[in-house]
Amino acid sequence: MANVQKIGEGRDAKYRVKYRTLSGQGRSKTFDRKIDADRFGDSIETDKIRGTFSDPTRGRIRFGDWVTHWLSLPHNTRPSTRARDESYIQNQILPHFARYRLADITRAEVQQWVHLLQSTPRSDTKGPLAAATIHKAHQILAKILEAAVIAERLATNPARSVQLPKNLDKEARFLTPSELLSLESAMPERIAVLIPFIADVGLRIGEAAGLRWRNVDSWKGSVTVDEVLVEVHGKVLFGPPKTQAGKRIVPTLTREIAERLEAIRGKPGDLVFTSPNGGALRPNAFRKRVWAPAVGSADLAEPLPTPHALRHAAVAHWIAAGIEPYKLAKWAGHRSVATIYRLYGHLLDNDASSERDALSAIRAAAVFEQRQRGEVVAMHARIG
Repeated sequence: MANVQKIGEGRDAKYRVKYRTLSGQGRSKTFDRKIDADRFGDSIETDKIRGTFSDPTRGRIRFGDWVTHWLSLPHNTRPSTRARDESYIQNQILPHFARYRLADITRAEVQQWVHLLQSTPRSDTKGPLAAATIHKAHQILAKILEAAVIAERLATNPARSVQLPKNLDKEARFLTPSELLSLESAMPERIAVLIPFIADVGLRIGEAAGLRWRNVDSWKGSVTVDEVLVEVHGKVLFGPPKTQAGKRIVPTLTREIAERLEAIRGKPGDLVFTSPNGGALRPNAFRKRVWAPAVGSADLAEPLPTPHALRHAAVAHWIAAGIEPYKLAKWAGHRSVATIYRLYGHLLDNDASSERDALSAIRAAAVFEQRQRGEVVAMHARIG
């Protein structure tokens, strides 16, 4: 039990609260007024009963120091994910919270930080931070603070129940067949086939960069995705796709593109797409040195597309070909069909004439059956 002791007399009197942590360590805190000491002592015991007690002294560590400790712990994350998280920590989180003590970070303070991010311009001066960026920064902050709760440095996570900006999906930028041809013509000859290839099979640029010849089956028209290329702090790394859904077989390689690939086929373990010197195709360098100049030469309409627009074009082509949403999600490497409806729902066929005809047929059959039963009942009535 917390124990309140009076120290001194008269106006100089203080009130010291002595209590023990859950591990039995003695702690104390001094107040000027007895009522404040009593309240603190009661709150300590109440928190113990509720299971929300945390040692106040353990929350005195600076947030910046806690982050350093947290980053030193083993994390089951991909190197690229780790690099991304560290970027958010350095750019969005530490500038605000570094000098705070953990115990001083309140839900109101986290909410204020979110509001500040909403008014912070991006480094490229093209307006405020995107809602998706703020969501990700908050997610990482919440993860760091949750680790402090687990370590018994905080009683609760102050990043919970914070209001975040609405995360609106931008309409995907699709490349039309005409734009695809213009872009392919503007590409260096050695890499031009990449454009119709991704427009066929919908790979992400990192998946295309990590693709090896053994995973291209021209006879079956399929591509197996089991390895991706990522860049982390300037280094090229190969590894499995980020999710289980990312490991997939995409059977949409057209005959004409398969034939073009066969003309340049290399050894099974060689990369399909490479840099000019034959090394790995670095996505960042490709975007700056190859993609951007080609987009400029092709004179494409605004908004100017990124390489991801090729993937959107592939899914759009699959939809136009009548592929069902389940297969769309599977071939695109999405974990849920919901993603297909969210990103491409406006392209899906909304013609339900055949379904309406089927519903009408069901209703007509029921009406016919009901009338038949009525005629039978009426006949029995007349006989009786």
